Amino acid sequence: MSYKAQYTKNVRRTTATLSTANTARDGSGSIVTAWTAPAAIDAENPGGSRIERIVIAATGTTTAGMVRIYTSSDAVANTAANTHLYDECPVSAVTPSGTVAAFMVDMSAVSFPDLFPIILGPGETLRFSTNNAEGFRVTVMGGDY
Repeated sequence: MSYKAQYTKNVRRTTATLSTANTARDGSGSIVTAWTAPAAIDAENPGGSRIERIVIAATGTTTAGMVRIYTSSDAVANTAANTHLYDECPVSAVTPSGTVAAFMVDMSAVSFPDLFPIILGPGETLRFSTNNAEGFRVTVMGGDY
C-alpha cells in the first residue's frame, strides 16, 4: 500500500466512434481503441493511466443492444488472447426527436462505484464495441501516470 496518493500527471480526454456490429464477447471482431496508456519511461514516468469517466452517446436511433468495454494488453492488435471484456452497457431502444433525447449513459465512480476508476498498465488500451450496427460516440476522461 502506498503512503501517498497516486495522482495522474497529465489529464486527457479522448473520443472514439463506434458503428460496426460485433456480437462477439471474447475480444475478437471489430473493436475500437479509445484510450492507449503511455509506456513506462523511467521511475518518474512509470506509464499507465487512470480512467475516471466514460460517456457513451448514440448518434441516432438505437434498438435494444449492448456497448461492450474491453481492456487489452496489446496497443496494436486485439485478439481473444489479449483483449478481455471489462463490462457491458445495456442500450435501450430510443428514437430521438425534438422532444426525446438520444440514448446516453454517463459512467463514473458516482454512478458505477464498482467499475471505477479503471487502471490501465503501461501500454494497455481501453476498447469498445457495439452489438448492433448503430452509431455511438464514446468519450473517455482520465489521466496518465
